[in-house]
Amino acid sequence: MVLSPSLGSLDVMVARARVLRGIPNENILFIQYPVLDADPELYPGRVVPNEVLATEVVERLQVDKAFTVGEGSLGFGSSGADSSGEVGDTEASSAEELEGLVGQTAGDETCAVAR
Repeated sequence: MVLSPSLGSLDVMVARARVLRGIPNENILFIQYPVLDADPELYPGRVVPNEVLATEVVERLQVDKAFTVGEGSLGFGSSGADSSGEVGDTEASSAEELEGLVGQTAGDETCAVAR
């Protein structure tokens, strides 16, 4: 693996970690870029962007509007406690679940599933 010059710098990585240290893990959401399965006859095993969901995610991030992932949203290759997380505005009542979004919070404990 070859890191970019900024990611290869220990000082830069420590500074980035310090910026995030005061944020509760439940407020950090890791998501997979929204995709759909491609036509299996033309492109077996491939995916294409889910433009509608991707646009919704980007718009919410730009205006700092909260959203969550739904139950069972860990996706392939992970197992663990299914808990919803939110990103953006910290009021849970304003967080809307984005159907089809795959992800988890930094506070969720998960394990990789062997193939």
